[in-house]
This record gives sequence, C-alpha cells and structure tokens, in this order.
Amino acid sequence: MHPTQIYELIYAILGGVVVIFINKKNIFTEIGVLFFGMWFSVFRIINMYFRQLPKSLILSTWQYTIIYILIFIGCFLVFCV
Repeated sequence: MHPTQIYELIYAILGGVVVIFINKKNIFTEIGVLFFGMWFSVFRIINMYFRQLPKSLILSTWQYTIIYILIFIGCFLVFCV
C-alpha cells in the first residue's frame, strides 16, 4: 500500500503555492481556483490507482475517474471561455 494521504497533502500544498503565485500575477482570482481544480483532478485520477477503496462504496474506480475527468473538463471550459 502507498501512503496516498501524504501524496495528496504534498500535491495540494504544491498546488496551493502555484495558485498563490498565479493570484499575485493576475487580477482575476478565479483563474487560480480553476487551475487548482484542474491540477487536483489530474492528481486524483493518477492517485486513484494507488489507493485501496473501501468495498462498501457505491461508485467503482472507473466512475470516480469519470467524475474527476468531468471536473477537469468543466474547469478547462470555464478557464478557456
């Protein structure tokens, strides 16, 4: 088993630092939030295959992957428009 919570913490801190840097450079604070949504969604897709999900969950691994892909696409569309 991998310590996925530690991976997630490190990735969230790195994403937070990037968002702070983006917010200092741009007038629009929404760009940082959308970037973090995209950043963290990609990580969760990758991290999903290293973690062991409880058997009592309603959704399967591929359904969680689709949810994170939809979040990424939604943030990307809002970011680009």
